Amino acid sequence: MKLLLPLIFLLYFTFNSNAQSSKNHLDSLKNVLQKTKSKNEKVVLYSKIAENEKNKDSIKFYLQKGFYLSKKMNDKNLLANSFFLKAELLFNYSKRFDSFSNNVHRGLKMATKPKVLNYGYELLSDKYIQDFILIDSALFYSTKILNLSKDNTFLLNANKKLCLYWRRKKNYEKSKKHGLKSLELAIESKNKNKISISYTDLGNLYIDMRNYNLALTNYEQALKYAKNNSYNLVRIYTYLGYLVDVTEPKNEKSIEFYEKAAEISDHLDISKSLKAQPYISLSSIYLPFNKNKKALIAIEKIKELGYVSKYPIFFKAYYNRYKASYFLNIGKRDSAIILFKKSIEFAKIKKNEYVIADAYMELGEIYHKNNIQLSKKYFLEAEKFGLKVNEPNIIPKVYKKLKEVYEADNNYKKAIEYINTYAKINDSLEVIEKKSTVDKFLVKYETIEKENKILSLAKDNQEKDVKIYKDRQIFILIIFFILLILITVFTIILYNRKRNHLKTRLELAAEKELISRNNIILENISHEIRTPISIINGYHHLIKQKNTHPAEVSRYVNLAEKSTINILTNFNDFLNLLRSNGKPILLKKIEKKELSLFFKEILHAYKGTASKKNIGIYFKSNFKESLTLEYDFIGMQKIVNNLITNAIKYSNSKKNIYVAVLLEDTALKIEIKDEGYGIPKEEHKLVFNRFYQSKSHKVSGGFGIGLSLIKEIVNNLNGTIDLKSEENIGSVFTVTLPIEGINTALYLKPLKNRYEEIAHIIEKEIIQEPLNLPKILLVDDNLNMIEYLKEILQPQYTCISANNGREAMEIIKKQPIDLIISDYRMPTMDGLSFKEELNKTKELQDTPFLLLTAHSFNNFDKVKLRLGIQDYIAKPFTYQEIITRIRTLLENTLSIKNIKDIDTRLHLDSHIYSLLENIKELILKNLSNSEYTIKDLATESNYGQRQLGEIVKENTGITLVKLVLEIRLQKAYELIINKKHLTTLEVIYAVGLNNRSYFNKKFFERFGIKPGDLYKKYS
Repeated sequence: MKLLLPLIFLLYFTFNSNAQSSKNHLDSLKNVLQKTKSKNEKVVLYSKIAENEKNKDSIKFYLQKGFYLSKKMNDKNLLANSFFLKAELLFNYSKRFDSFSNNVHRGLKMATKPKVLNYGYELLSDKYIQDFILIDSALFYSTKILNLSKDNTFLLNANKKLCLYWRRKKNYEKSKKHGLKSLELAIESKNKNKISISYTDLGNLYIDMRNYNLALTNYEQALKYAKNNSYNLVRIYTYLGYLVDVTEPKNEKSIEFYEKAAEISDHLDISKSLKAQPYISLSSIYLPFNKNKKALIAIEKIKELGYVSKYPIFFKAYYNRYKASYFLNIGKRDSAIILFKKSIEFAKIKKNEYVIADAYMELGEIYHKNNIQLSKKYFLEAEKFGLKVNEPNIIPKVYKKLKEVYEADNNYKKAIEYINTYAKINDSLEVIEKKSTVDKFLVKYETIEKENKILSLAKDNQEKDVKIYKDRQIFILIIFFILLILITVFTIILYNRKRNHLKTRLELAAEKELISRNNIILENISHEIRTPISIINGYHHLIKQKNTHPAEVSRYVNLAEKSTINILTNFNDFLNLLRSNGKPILLKKIEKKELSLFFKEILHAYKGTASKKNIGIYFKSNFKESLTLEYDFIGMQKIVNNLITNAIKYSNSKKNIYVAVLLEDTALKIEIKDEGYGIPKEEHKLVFNRFYQSKSHKVSGGFGIGLSLIKEIVNNLNGTIDLKSEENIGSVFTVTLPIEGINTALYLKPLKNRYEEIAHIIEKEIIQEPLNLPKILLVDDNLNMIEYLKEILQPQYTCISANNGREAMEIIKKQPIDLIISDYRMPTMDGLSFKEELNKTKELQDTPFLLLTAHSFNNFDKVKLRLGIQDYIAKPFTYQEIITRIRTLLENTLSIKNIKDIDTRLHLDSHIYSLLENIKELILKNLSNSEYTIKDLATESNYGQRQLGEIVKENTGITLVKLVLEIRLQKAYELIINKKHLTTLEVIYAVGLNNRSYFNKKFFERFGIKPGDLYKKYS
């Protein structure tokens, strides 16, 4: 306690002193800024303040100040420096490489002075050298610095990066050349830290060259010049640990070096990725010594630090690899296999051949005893990747194991080849020489360590004597107790503040989660109501048409009635579930029915729905058709209906559903199996919770009550429900309901393996449709909606349907489509995801796309801009509204093939694109000004009216007048649906169209709905 309190006291005042010092420096810079009048000095001061600020907004503020002042001064080099500083500082917060690269390249375009250019090249080479995929760019920019710069620091850093680059490329002679040049420049600079780093880099190179003697010599020199508690000291101890591990695998001295590296790293103010690296080494060394507890701590440190660093994929590979070895050590073989394969996946992303080879080696070891062929496959993969990195810890082991594998496989020729290769690599004289070199170093190192400990002990004794002397002084003792009280009070206050802050954060997080979940529920309810209302409205319009045949009227009424029943059924289930609160949802109504006929009637009711989606339904049972049962058939029907509806909804076309009803001694077992999308294992229990939406289908719609309703009914009937499911394979729901009062043996019949067919899959071939009608692809999981759309579109258009985005992608790849109409909420692939997939293919990205949704987009302009969606219609919509939108989209597309929506980015050269963006901004800026003319627009764009009109017409296909009108109408539509104004008249004035009748006419022509009706729709 006597030692601890003074230490806390010292740390506390040191911290405050440093913080105060940093704050004083920042304040002094701001004071100088207020006094100086020189613009050049102001630019420099803005940069310095930005570098010292900790707050992101403050950094942006001072960067912008410096940027605008540089621009005003028209000093290109100052402006370039501003871009470089902006790139460097903001990258530390956002981690966005595209933004960083963009700012640096903008600076390079302006820079003229060699020093400024070198600064930009160095920033780029720093980032590229860390990327295994883009590393060649580091060679390009570092070489540029060598050719351009005469500055010692730039040349030193460029040579360091080239040394590392050629080392990774395994061109050791070139790497050595640049490493020695780097050392020469470091010695010239007389900077001990730079000298130490250069020796370390050379040591690393000699390790790769397998020249351990020279490696150790360079590390000795690096230790002499290294600063205490510097990151280079971490590197040195890490590589010393590696050397001991390679040459003497059973020597625990390697653990000591790695632990030192980690200890120093933990106390340094460095990035998370650098802090995580020593724990990779510790994980690798603890496991062979079976120090499992320590290994697990080190492995979790990799996750804690690496996953939030700039390179999470890199650390995920190592985390999974060593977590797998940990599981192997404690006997969890299956878990280990899964994690080894995961580590290979992550390592392949970053081309980390060492982890790939190492993981394959471990997999080969696992299967070595019980599966020779699989073991051989993994060892060969380990050999392939191990040769790429030339890793001494892997290649000899691989060859030895391959010898054993081929020997066990009776392929003695191959076995002899590998044992000979192993013997060459593992030459005993070479091993002895390496071991001798390391042993000499360890003896020397231990001697130095002992001398340092003696000096440290002497220093400690001296400090203790001084402490004893001081402790005798009463005055210091009084101060000591005062400080003790102050620190205690401060600690309690700080603890309470942190606890309250954490509590507030947790409450806010819980509240956000609740709001988010409620929003999803409300959006799903909206979708389930608006979609059938759209269908009902549509059929109502068709019925009102004068020439509609009575038979057709009857059919439309039935279809509308079907949608009405769907809404009522969903709402009744929803309300029943809300009211239940643990009570029975439905009162039991006991009826007497033939069991076989009951199930067949239910399944035949789904025959039409299954046929529309091209899904097969099959049924089998193990009881005679004469079996009559007294039971609550209403509850049983609810269960079966919900499960079959879900099976159809969450299955693609050309899949099957199997229903098996089995009579057991005291129970009836209903098994419904599908070949659909499946449910992730972690969600198996959650799917029975109220309003739960699977994360795999979070935009598939639905109330989220189906399975929870089933669970409640099953519980009410004293039964059980089980789920087995695997993603992309399918699900099996098994409901077991108790039955009483019958002798089951009398009604059992032999269970046949064959199922009875209810509905079967039709193998459809894609038939070439007539070319004289535009072809529309309808994408919706609601079969009633697809049926309605076909009803109104097929006289004028050829319609093809798909149940989700994934099915639609398969169709559109096989045949050309003129227009796509897609719902937003669908399972497997929703509407926005579908459009994103289309955009990945150049030939498909320009296909006109109309989105149907019950979801209200407040930021639809941004969605359109990002994805290139031409238009969207909110449900419920009218017949006229959708017909007008389709006609407008097809007319624009067929007449002007290169035009896209006004908010979509055009593939033009930068000058034309900037001009069109400027035109749009000017129109929006003067939107409410009815006096603003085409002439004013041309003048502000610095063009003649005629010339500007020709440019717009040539690049967009529409006249300047139509372009202005389109922007005004789109803005009006946005104002109405977002309820920005109370009346249509206010909207008309807001968009600068003062003629009401003209506005109403053009609005209806563009959107197929009157402004007043659109107001009512969103009221």
